[in-house]
Amino acid sequence: SDPLLRYNGEVEEARTVRSAIVAPLLVQDRAIGAIALDNCSRTEAFTERDLQVLSALASTVALVVENARLFEETRRRAAQQTALNAILVAASRAGEDVQALVEVALDHLLQALALEMGAIWVQPQLETRVALAVRGFPELLGPDMVQLAKSDRIRLDAVQFWEDLRSPRGPLEETLHRYGVRAAVAAPLLEEGGRIGGVAVADSRPRAWSADEVALIEMLGRQLGVLVERAIALRETRKHLAELEAVHRVSLALRDVSTTEEALETLLDETLAVLGSDSGAIGLYDRTSETIRPAVVRGWFRHILLEPVRRGEGIAGTVVATGQAHVSADFSRDPLVAESVRPHIPPGWGGAGVPIRSAGAIVGVLFVAVPLPRQIQTEEVMVLTSLAEMAGAALHRMQLNEATERQLARMEALLAIDRAIGASLDARVALGMLLEQAVSTLGVDAAGVLLLDPAYPVLEYAASVGFRTPHYERSSVRLGEGYAGRVAQGRTLVYVRSVAVAEISPPLWQLFHDEGFVSYAGVPLIAKGRVKGVLEVFHRSVLEPDETWFRFLETLAQQAAIAVDNAELFESLQRSQLELAAAYDATIEGWSQALDLRDRETEGHTRRVTELTLRLARALGVPEEEQAHIRRGALLHDIGKMGIPDAVLHKPGPLTEDEWALMRKHPVFAYEMLSRIEYLRPALDIPYAHHERWDGSGYPRGLKGEEIPLAARIFAVVDVWDALMSDRPYRPAWPREKALEYIRAQAGKEFDPRVVEVFLREIASTDRSGE
Repeated sequence: SDPLLRYNGEVEEARTVRSAIVAPLLVQDRAIGAIALDNCSRTEAFTERDLQVLSALASTVALVVENARLFEETRRRAAQQTALNAILVAASRAGEDVQALVEVALDHLLQALALEMGAIWVQPQLETRVALAVRGFPELLGPDMVQLAKSDRIRLDAVQFWEDLRSPRGPLEETLHRYGVRAAVAAPLLEEGGRIGGVAVADSRPRAWSADEVALIEMLGRQLGVLVERAIALRETRKHLAELEAVHRVSLALRDVSTTEEALETLLDETLAVLGSDSGAIGLYDRTSETIRPAVVRGWFRHILLEPVRRGEGIAGTVVATGQAHVSADFSRDPLVAESVRPHIPPGWGGAGVPIRSAGAIVGVLFVAVPLPRQIQTEEVMVLTSLAEMAGAALHRMQLNEATERQLARMEALLAIDRAIGASLDARVALGMLLEQAVSTLGVDAAGVLLLDPAYPVLEYAASVGFRTPHYERSSVRLGEGYAGRVAQGRTLVYVRSVAVAEISPPLWQLFHDEGFVSYAGVPLIAKGRVKGVLEVFHRSVLEPDETWFRFLETLAQQAAIAVDNAELFESLQRSQLELAAAYDATIEGWSQALDLRDRETEGHTRRVTELTLRLARALGVPEEEQAHIRRGALLHDIGKMGIPDAVLHKPGPLTEDEWALMRKHPVFAYEMLSRIEYLRPALDIPYAHHERWDGSGYPRGLKGEEIPLAARIFAVVDVWDALMSDRPYRPAWPREKALEYIRAQAGKEFDPRVVEVFLREIASTDRSGE
């Protein structure tokens, strides 16, 4: 009946309670719970003494519980700190790499909380890129988180948690809910400058987050922010040191380079390495034409710096005109970029251009590009300016040395041309080498040679280097017409600083227009008092040569004239040799016909076996240069019979042993006759060895197998075949099949088996001689 013990339906057994005593669990007058004893059988079951005993017991229980709580709290805090320390130690090993830092931190956090879903995003105040680590979510979450971080729509000023996310309200809640999150904890990443990102862990099911879990995530957000700030500071320090090292490295490198090209390449490559980019360029300023021409290019600049830019035009021209650096937030939208260039610039790139000075004057522009959203900072412009100043000083030093080196290069070029002329009697080869040397040493864009046809007063194309169109290759200039015609007719140098289109003929105008030539120089090629042609050089900007330049051009013309004259002499000598060779062959054929006339029984035999031997030699793969010797040997195969008396050679009946011995000497007679003629020595194989046999039973030397020259082995098969297929006084011609059978049977005995095989396949199957 006590109102404090009324049954409210919580516990069914409470209906039976009749008596009870209750004592509080007190810790320093603070209640942390209660202890109660019930009696269900009778009323007034407890006394005041029971209550006192229970109160004393409650004090002991309260002390035990509080001690246990303190121990558990201490243990939890230690475990929490241990987990946090482990995360921070692992993350700190990432050093200055912010992305690696957040990746490691997130992995250890999820491991400590036994979770699989989480994300950490960082965008420090001085950074342009978002560092993002995502685990357990679909891949599409990454881009969403990056956009939220960049737009600063995630306002995490304090830790937040959701135990059952059903009705999202903010951007972060909407994003998490979209990817199936029901429970999450998120905390800001803080540095001295304020909020720089956030850390979140999540579960796909509703769950209650303990205070320890929330506290761990909150502490991680604070400590991770410190690590990020430290990493960025370390990176900036190292970057500054790298810039200083680069300046020092470029300074040392520029001391060692010997050419302007090397200096510019070193400057550009080191500069791009400092800024972590792969795209940049250096353009050199030509005071005469007031244009900036590309000297060294890297990356996508190759597609836009192909033509000269005038002073005051575009970014390069503006930098030269003002002498000031220009920083572009986005090249594709920069108003200084020409409309014709803008389509060739890839989107998403900014950068800067700084002037290069030499001896107080601007001599070029240094360009560096970086991908957006990164921007070139003020301190980076200062570094670029320092590098450009060092490059300018190096260029000035090298300009003083290049005059001497240029002269040395010209001497070396002449030596190379001399070697080319000496090594090749082909005028086009020598002229090609000469033109390449002319373009490189004279510093022109293109060069060509027109040769005079002595039969007509016309200069025809011979060789060229550096032209973009085929116009020059179709050149045909009459004496006195155009620049080349005036050079040849006047036998004097012609130099045109800037071509006036109105003053030149239409074909020449088309050449200059399509090629973009501005300056021209031509000199005659004169050898032994005769004009051989014209050497011409072309340049696509105004050419301002000095006296030494003209002297070197005339020297090149003399070399070209020598090359052409040598080639003409060689062609004349070669023509004489061909005529002599033709005369030799005609003599040999005359001898062959004389032999046929002497030996009427074998009339036509020499012609047939010669043709058939050449066919078989080609089928066996004999080189073409050896076939000429085989032909001569076949024509002269019986030349030794001239030493055999007619009584023996034309005897109608069988020969005696002595007569056969004499007959077998005709190969030796052939050798003795022909070996004295140097021209015919390579043709001796057939006349000397065509009666040798594969098994070694032949004559005159008893050669065996491959000891017999291949030409003789080929001819032996053909000679026997033609003999068998021809009528003789002592027997009629054999039937074709009988002759073929004999050739097959003698393979490996009289004949080379391989030669017989090819003969049967390639020759006998189509040959019809003797039928």
